[in-house]
Amino acid sequence: MAYNISASVQHKRRISLDIVNSESQEVFGLLLSEKYKDQPKEFLDFLKSLYSRVNAIRNQAIKSSLETIKEWAEDKIYHDLDYKAGICENFTNLIDLKFNSELKNFESEFEKFENLGVMPPLHLFIYDLSIDILDECIVPWFEQWPKFSGDISYPVPSTDKSLDEYHIYCEYNKDDRLWTGEYGDLRKELLDFLIDHFSKF
Repeated sequence: MAYNISASVQHKRRISLDIVNSESQEVFGLLLSEKYKDQPKEFLDFLKSLYSRVNAIRNQAIKSSLETIKEWAEDKIYHDLDYKAGICENFTNLIDLKFNSELKNFESEFEKFENLGVMPPLHLFIYDLSIDILDECIVPWFEQWPKFSGDISYPVPSTDKSLDEYHIYCEYNKDDRLWTGEYGDLRKELLDFLIDHFSKF
């Protein structure tokens, strides 16, 4: 059965998307003055501080997470790579951990505003933030990769003429082959493309 999220909770959970999509502190400030104009100044100041912290580490956290996945994929001895997952799931797992560490000092403020009903819990905010960064910052670059499959959900092209992008992913997922062989090498090429892009910031 699908889990239904109330309208009020959905509104709170969109704060992470507002942070990710605001290209500057000034833009975020304007959004706050419109969308959150009925909220107390203390809460708005908290959101501004949260925006600053997230954006101070965002690009480095993205690049570091992608590089870690690449290192794990090439390590033949020990690593924490989830072989049953592609780039997206491994990425969100890693960047979630990074922001959990970096935003730990905001925990008391999250608890305070959660109790007032205007913020989700810190762990849920970070989960949403990880997904929003994936969707808004990583996924759009899949289409720019020269070998892009044409399917945004399965960007690595099939290396098997009998299988399309979706079915090769499912087939290789069954026996942990997403990161091995010719198909796995293409996934690593996409990682290199993404790392190169985020190294420019």
